Amino acid sequence: DKTVSAMYRLICGLDEAAVKPTGAPKSCSVEDSFWQTPLSNYHEVQKSLLQLSQKLLAKVSLHSRCFGPRQGSTLGVSLRQVQKDSRSSRESRQVQVDFKLQQVLRSSNNSNSQQEEDCRVIAERAMGLFRKMVSIEPFAINILNLNIHYGEDGALTAN
Repeated sequence: DKTVSAMYRLICGLDEAAVKPTGAPKSCSVEDSFWQTPLSNYHEVQKSLLQLSQKLLAKVSLHSRCFGPRQGSTLGVSLRQVQKDSRSSRESRQVQVDFKLQQVLRSSNNSNSQQEEDCRVIAERAMGLFRKMVSIEPFAINILNLNIHYGEDGALTAN
């Protein structure tokens, strides 16, 4: 019976339709979770943001190779933290990508020392956003996310 066969395939997640490319991504995001040991101070957050910056630059570089150079329009940080009353909350902040950060995002073939500096630039901007969301230590951060949203136009933002 065709209906039973079709239902079975849908339930099992089997779909033989061709995958259709949808175009270049509109954003790029990396995330770490800290469920066993939440981040509790700025030093731990800074270290995590530096690691996330490395992952983010690698993904942006991959996007550039696949879809051509992209212009970042905003850099964002999102987090999930446990409040004093044991409830969790999510919060996000973003900042316009300035000329310096745009240069960092476009430089994919730099030396190791330049890549480390580029990661520091991103991590510093991200830490500034984090401090706007979490101003008092200690805290309990379970999820930390770093993202770039690509602009629709090709112009550099010059702030």
